[in-house]
Amino acid sequence: MKRQYLVEWVIKSGSCPIAKCPLHNSNKITPKSNVKRNASEISSRKDKRNVSEEFLTPNKKLTAKANFTSKNKFSNLNVDESTAGVDITTQEPKLPPIMVKYANNLKVKIAEISLKFKDDIRIKIAGEHLKIFPKDIDNHRAITRYLNESKLEYFVITPKSQRPLKAVLKGIPLDYTVEEIEEGLRDAGLKVDNSSHQTTIQ
Repeated sequence: MKRQYLVEWVIKSGSCPIAKCPLHNSNKITPKSNVKRNASEISSRKDKRNVSEEFLTPNKKLTAKANFTSKNKFSNLNVDESTAGVDITTQEPKLPPIMVKYANNLKVKIAEISLKFKDDIRIKIAGEHLKIFPKDIDNHRAITRYLNESKLEYFVITPKSQRPLKAVLKGIPLDYTVEEIEEGLRDAGLKVDNSSHQTTIQ
């Protein structure tokens, strides 16, 4: 009777005076947060499943490949008939000038040259020399002939196309002689003026 009275009294009072009472303190505690979290996880899983069921991946876009045909862009342009069959002539390379050295009677000789050849030449002063530009190869020969007869000192600058080519041949074995190298170059159709063999090893 006493025990039952105490139990009723504890129930009415709402708290047990005994610490860790086996009747009122149970070890099995169910946290509310876990229950709520589990419920939210379940609901989110349901939502995901519904979304995945509703979502349909779009089909790949099928496009036809464009076939391009290359055409002449200038086919529609009008062709000038007057210039259609005209052959384009390339300019001949300019003749090198004749360099005449200054002399005592040079003024008289210049007057004679200008009177003799008139508009076929152009004269220009360049430092210690006079440059005479002939019109064509015939004038060039006539002027040089006249300068030789007048005993005037002059020289002609050879054009780059007529200058000798200087070349260094590498990788040739040391036992080849200069004569063998020259013979090989002549067989290849090259004119050899001078050649030397370097034997120094750097």
